[in-house]
Amino acid sequence: HISARRLCLPEVHTYHTMLEDYTHYVSRQKITNEAARRVARRYSRIFCNWSTTIIVPTTKVKQALLDYGVTRPIFVLPTGVDLERFRPLASEHERNQQRRRLGLGFDGPLLVFVGRLAKEKSIDTLIKYHTQVIEAYPNCHLVIVGDGDERQHLQSYAQRLGLARSVHFVGAKSGNELPLYYQIADVFVIASRSETQGLVVPEALACGVPVLAANDPAFHNLVVPGRTGYLFADSRQYVDHLQQLLEAGGAANFGSAARMSVETLSTGEFYRQLVHVYEEAIRIGPRKPNRYRSSVLEVLRRRRRSDPDSRI
Repeated sequence: HISARRLCLPEVHTYHTMLEDYTHYVSRQKITNEAARRVARRYSRIFCNWSTTIIVPTTKVKQALLDYGVTRPIFVLPTGVDLERFRPLASEHERNQQRRRLGLGFDGPLLVFVGRLAKEKSIDTLIKYHTQVIEAYPNCHLVIVGDGDERQHLQSYAQRLGLARSVHFVGAKSGNELPLYYQIADVFVIASRSETQGLVVPEALACGVPVLAANDPAFHNLVVPGRTGYLFADSRQYVDHLQQLLEAGGAANFGSAARMSVETLSTGEFYRQLVHVYEEAIRIGPRKPNRYRSSVLEVLRRRRRSDPDSRI
């Protein structure tokens, strides 16, 4: 920001974290959580209003910034997903092998969560609701993929609820092995209400897996009830919608609609829209031009004249 001000260049800021949802990390025994949230909102307003334009991943974040008092232009630009990473889909044999490696049977539905094991992800909610799920589906398993500070607490919580045999913690996965963990699921589940976009949701959909997500604005454009999954507000809706998804065939019958729903979120489309935001920032321009900006622009003009095919 300091460099942009000194050079009087337009500045594009990306706001991808709801800071007020993470204040519990800094408010312990220092200031109250509500006071920390007020500071986060004020900091966000001041910093964003210093920028030329702001990029946010969802309308949820845009509305939050408007409520904070941000007045600069805000562009909603969902982060792109590398769809090719999740193609081709694993065969039934490969999925069965993966379930066998995890020690899971084939006579019950499989739910999967992927993400960081942190307090704001509300994974304890998924574990608590699972006690009701197994009343309807005794052989249902919940696989939790990820790692974090809350892992030991969550494992102990699952044991206290008597779920040690049906809730499985497999640690963090990455690279080529992660798509397979999505694809063995009948339903992908997520209870977090702190997401700005929740990239794991489009990743699950790209793998052809329907999503059962908390009824949060971050998921409204992705989870279409009855088509790509359902949204839940409480344990009753969670269990009811899960039954609807499983009785409708889960990933087996929702796969095509799930994959089609994220076609517009490809990395190629993301970069195309990103260029448009940069062009808008240049058009709006810095507030006070000065000699530093003029010098930079002159260097760029000379380079363009010497190399007309340059992208700079």
